[in-house]
Amino acid sequence: AIGGPAVAAALRQLCEDYNSSGLPDLILWAWGEGETPRARFVEVKSQRDVLSRRQKMWLATLRGAGVEAEVCHVQDPEDLNV
Repeated sequence: AIGGPAVAAALRQLCEDYNSSGLPDLILWAWGEGETPRARFVEVKSQRDVLSRRQKMWLATLRGAGVEAEVCHVQDPEDLNV
């Protein structure tokens, strides 16, 4: 779940930089009955795209605060050799 340390780290970053550019594209939530809610931040990249400096900084900030944060590489189905 996103707890106090994670929220504090994200807000600290926003206060220091005044810019949310680079914040991951998606927040995925998962929870079930009797389970602790979980959240994961995901940056989506095409096969020709690379992480910017700011995106790397945000991923490091979130991971450093114990948040699940990852990069999802997507590929155009037309580029697949099926």
